[in-house]
Amino acid sequence: MRLTDLLAKASWAHLYGVVIPCGIGSTASLFIGLLTCPTSAELKATIEIGVLAGSTESICFGVALLLGSRPELSRTPAGL
Repeated sequence: MRLTDLLAKASWAHLYGVVIPCGIGSTASLFIGLLTCPTSAELKATIEIGVLAGSTESICFGVALLLGSRPELSRTPAGL
């Protein structure tokens, strides 16, 4: 199912690097996690730490993917 083409200087790695941090879903994870155990303060803290750790890992992976997919810059000055 092909809906569109990528921009001229964009790659699938660029798209994936942007999508990963955007799809964190931390709000939904916190909401569902806190609904499952509303009375235990210890479990609530564990859920919050787990969601925060997963979100941080997702952001780091997306940034690393974007930095790794940068195009090589030409070392010759423009116009030469």
